[in-house]
Amino acid sequence: MEDMYFDDYMRHKSYGSGGYYKSSLSVNEKKDFITSPNISNFFGNVIGKFIAEKINKRFNKESFNIIEIGSNDGTLSLHILDYLSKFKNKIYQKTHFFLVEQNSNLEKKISKNLYKHKNKFTICSKLEEINSENKNSFIFCNELFDSLPFHRCVFREDKLYEILISKTNTKYIEIEVEARTKLKEKIISLNMDIESNFFFEFPSDEFFEMVKSINNIDNNILFLSFDYGDKKNILGTSKYPNGTARTFHNNKVGDSFYNNNVDITYSINFELLSKEFIFYGFNEELFETQTKFLIDNSFLEIINDNIKSSSLDNVKLKNLISPAFMGEAFKVVFFSKII
Repeated sequence: MEDMYFDDYMRHKSYGSGGYYKSSLSVNEKKDFITSPNISNFFGNVIGKFIAEKINKRFNKESFNIIEIGSNDGTLSLHILDYLSKFKNKIYQKTHFFLVEQNSNLEKKISKNLYKHKNKFTICSKLEEINSENKNSFIFCNELFDSLPFHRCVFREDKLYEILISKTNTKYIEIEVEARTKLKEKIISLNMDIESNFFFEFPSDEFFEMVKSINNIDNNILFLSFDYGDKKNILGTSKYPNGTARTFHNNKVGDSFYNNNVDITYSINFELLSKEFIFYGFNEELFETQTKFLIDNSFLEIINDNIKSSSLDNVKLKNLISPAFMGEAFKVVFFSKII
């Protein structure tokens, strides 16, 4: 293997031929990590309720699209469509649903999972493929940005370095090299402080291109995103000197980036996401923990109405809002741009 920057390595291991996110297995089938939609359909119910309320308020009687980016096998979209068809049927009848999934190997699984809604959705491999006359869109994603390639960087003695990977026989060696000019210029342009001697992750081009593609989709856009991370106007402040980059395999967290078949991820700095959306004219209306979002949007009422308090499912559901599990680690951000 030729020497390779970390972001290029992740791009190859995650999205290259045979990469982690090019597999014919869904995230749920791999069982390397747990996502909220795979814990319970009630997560999607809450999002469906939120979508319906925002569409009624912002789009009124105008036509609209609902779009999921990074749908994997379509589980979350299924739960949202189920909710809308049962409880918000007028919206269900008016909407056309798009699932954007770059992995063509999952198309059959999506079609099978959403078969009962077969006349309501279209599968696309990228946002640019959406061909719709509607000028209003509600777009959402769950754990999208943390799955995109990123740089691993460190600031030492007034110089920015990034990780270059070299392979000798079967051993991978990480080398700190001066950061490429494009990366340095991008970080400088954001006017953010950098903590010295602490590794930090910085998103690669795909992150910024994704926000640009979202902006280009329609005139009026509502965007909702769930991911783990936090919002800080400083880079390199993780309590971990080596940063937040990590792997998931067999439902265990590690840092073995160079093993096969592992999910490589990191904690999002939502300040970067906010800066990008605001650059394109969006307003940030909400930034809060998953716990607060779910509770404020009737999650507990939905549980109580549908599940006995003694059931095992109720225990699993509380993982979605528990500070010790997903509730505080995951954040929710909501942006709008209405022209």
